[in-house]
Amino acid sequence: MISLYNVGSFAENYFGHFRFLLLYFVSMILGKIFALQIRHANHDDYTLSLGASGAISGILGSYFLIILRYYGFSGLSYLARPILSLVMISALPGVDGTSHFCSMAVGMALTYLFILFF
Repeated sequence: MISLYNVGSFAENYFGHFRFLLLYFVSMILGKIFALQIRHANHDDYTLSLGASGAISGILGSYFLIILRYYGFSGLSYLARPILSLVMISALPGVDGTSHFCSMAVGMALTYLFILFF
């Protein structure tokens, strides 16, 4: 939740309320769907995926692209803590890391579309 507050407030100020909510919910839903498809293809149908951590991962993916867009690779120091925390949490047993990374990819794709068209 601390990540959502820190990174989410930045993304909400950048995109506005409506696009932030769209990013949040679409990242959560599509990330879960893509993760289910990946697990189904790997014959791992018994993994439970629950919660809003995928949506927070989508916001982190968005934050990643925004920082790279404005600061280039010199802004990677801003990304170290959020990305490291995502990797560490996803590596814990019983945590659906596939959903986190799929949601992050969806968040990055949505951010790219927002930047392109808005």
